[in-house]
Amino acid sequence: EKARKLLKRKRDKEDDGKEEDPVDFEEQELAARVDDPNYIDPRFTFVKPGETVPTTELNFWMEKAKRKFNWGNNHPLIRAVARGIGVHHEGLHRGYRHLVETLFRFKHIRAVVCTSSLAMGVNMPCKTVVFAGDSEDLNPISYRQMMGRAGRRGFDNVGYIVFFGLSMRKATH
Repeated sequence: EKARKLLKRKRDKEDDGKEEDPVDFEEQELAARVDDPNYIDPRFTFVKPGETVPTTELNFWMEKAKRKFNWGNNHPLIRAVARGIGVHHEGLHRGYRHLVETLFRFKHIRAVVCTSSLAMGVNMPCKTVVFAGDSEDLNPISYRQMMGRAGRRGFDNVGYIVFFGLSMRKATH
């Protein structure tokens, strides 16, 4: 929005024939990115500069997934991965789940929305596990598997488990 206002102000000044304000490089850079479809606003991403996989490695994995599934840059799952959000569901392609697992290990993906498919046999320890909503598949065995992901050995002293949308009775049993 700020970039659009800047462009409008510049057009108005050109029409008036008045001199322009001193150059603000930050505003110019922002204006240049408004029309870039691959631009990710840093306010709306989990990926922090310098804390992610190297760009060449990230591009390799992303291009591999896009080619394999014939997805473009605007596919919602690709856009989410670029912002540090992954989806892990048994109904998704195995290759995409592998992409999410790999980028999670590289610390590019910070939040994974998943089903119980992540609990069995996939090594993706995390700091916090959130149980959102109730399911008939949530039994004591699957609960223990999923909650066992909270707390990374060697990194965290404590793991956190959050219950959201579960009855207190089910959460305590």
